[in-house]
Amino acid sequence: MIGAFGSGVKNFLLKCILLLFSSVALIFFLIRSIWDPKWRESLPERLGFAGWSNVDGAVIWVHAASVGEVVGALPLLAELRAQRPESKILLTTTSVTGRAEAKRRAKADYVLLAPLDHLLVLFRVLGCVRPQILVLVETEIWPSQLLIFSAKAIPIVLVNGRISDSSFPSYSRLGIFFRPLLSRISFFLVQSTLDAERFISLGAQETRVQVNGSTKYDAGGLSVSEEDKKALRSELGLASDAPVFVAGSVRPKEDEIVVDAYRAARGTVPNLQLVIAPRHPERFDEVAKILDKAGLQYGRRSKGEPVSERVLLLDTLGELGKVYSLCDFSFVGGSLVNIGGHNPLEPASFSKAVIVGPYTHNVRDAVASLKREGGMIEVETCSELTQALLRLTEDVAFRDSVAEAAYRVWQSNNGATKKTLQVLSRYLPEPSSGVLLKKVHNL
Repeated sequence: MIGAFGSGVKNFLLKCILLLFSSVALIFFLIRSIWDPKWRESLPERLGFAGWSNVDGAVIWVHAASVGEVVGALPLLAELRAQRPESKILLTTTSVTGRAEAKRRAKADYVLLAPLDHLLVLFRVLGCVRPQILVLVETEIWPSQLLIFSAKAIPIVLVNGRISDSSFPSYSRLGIFFRPLLSRISFFLVQSTLDAERFISLGAQETRVQVNGSTKYDAGGLSVSEEDKKALRSELGLASDAPVFVAGSVRPKEDEIVVDAYRAARGTVPNLQLVIAPRHPERFDEVAKILDKAGLQYGRRSKGEPVSERVLLLDTLGELGKVYSLCDFSFVGGSLVNIGGHNPLEPASFSKAVIVGPYTHNVRDAVASLKREGGMIEVETCSELTQALLRLTEDVAFRDSVAEAAYRVWQSNNGATKKTLQVLSRYLPEPSSGVLLKKVHNL
């Protein structure tokens, strides 16, 4: 089995190391599945059994880790479906919540949990599936998968590629392992010049790296008609004659900051409405407790409850985009704590003023453009967030100028999906034909 991957002492040692570590990981997963029901429930799918035998014929295989990556890949999946209706699309995710979001929103024929990165598991999966291409979203680099797919001459393209500030030092220390792995990837479509430099320094060939932006910015501009907005506003119980503040994708600790800042601002603007949306479902109840502790009455969207006392906990998946369309200004989470920030162009696509914290390294290019054009407000503390809320509420001209600038930035960041499809077409058969446009060699 190992011998199928070519010759060379370095390659052989790499494969032995990967087999050892992936076997340890597999054993750990099996042991944890004994006492953890969630792991046990997902085990058959992750081992290449449940669901995999239903995948029929050749597929375009797209892998996205979790909810954020799935949402970022939606424009690409939609265009693949539109331009290649005859092709089957397989979308895999690492997380169960990502799979749920993908099943609900993605234009894919099959949605499954990704197989464990072990040679035996992957060989079983490839006995069921015939990928025409493997499309990896952001930084989903799984060693055994890269080795097997490249050995079988299956093209591998990384899209929306990025390497975070926190990850780059660790990757650099493991350069001896990254270089042979990155050589297996056919092409890198990365988000920024800095990401390109980082991938090249880790061993990617410069001729295979292209700065392309991110398809997740094309995910903005969700079409919400005025009629739909009116219906949604009524359903949520949001008053039309009072400002709406949406805090989206909030993380631990910053949810408390948001709630405290809102309470302080409401002392001056008593009719200010808040919709708060935690990033992860497992924290819905925690945020409810934070609201309880703050003495705020609120409705829970999951229970069909409307806004209570001007506060709504958006404890559902997939609705945040539409709810952004109803707000007067927004806060985009993961930025007041050292997470790196989430997509600020999602509310910007609805021409909404954007507030972010100082930790935005995951979306540095979008934030830099927003800052340059005056399309956002950056805050670092609860007090600064309160002042931002008050200014955006009271100074309508200022709010409108920030919103208009944010929308212009969103418009200028469109187009990554189209460029991504142009590159993918080099590695895919022509529509309605089986002729491969470009062979990918076993590197």
